[in-house]
Amino acid sequence: MIGDRELLAFRQGYYNLLVALFRQEPSGELLQRLSDGIGERIQAARNLNPLLYHGWEEMERFLTQTPSEKLAEAVSDEYTRLFIGPYGPVINPYESSYLTGRLLDRPLANLRGFLKAIGIEKQEGYSEPEDSLAFELEVMRWLTGKQAAAPKPEEETGWLRLQADFLKEHLLVWVP
Repeated sequence: MIGDRELLAFRQGYYNLLVALFRQEPSGELLQRLSDGIGERIQAARNLNPLLYHGWEEMERFLTQTPSEKLAEAVSDEYTRLFIGPYGPVINPYESSYLTGRLLDRPLANLRGFLKAIGIEKQEGYSEPEDSLAFELEVMRWLTGKQAAAPKPEEETGWLRLQADFLKEHLLVWVP
């Protein structure tokens, strides 16, 4: 995996997409980009992971069954229903909520300790707590970017190890 720039670019592309999908409701431009070449994405995902494959199939079904003039509104409505309410979110995108049933709890403190140890601070304009799904995906995007910029294989290995640690300690604990 060290030195495999194609695989690293693939992973960075997925983190870019996931951040765009979970940070806020997807834009019309993003939806158009997703629909372009979706058949190729479905076939590629078939070889990687059944869940990824089925996810792309569902996305294609949604994109093709929703009239284009209503697509942005439909996605906005679905995003609001899932992550905001009207009576609270269907999916609560916070690690603390999933692990303890409360927001701003011990998992957030643990995450902040991990982030401090590797030199990541939340940007001032980012209103969500660091244990939000979008923020944790941003962390992975940042770590893959550091791996890509590493000039030596041993530095790249260090960044890859931090990605594995972050996945094991955070994302893989609650996101599935």
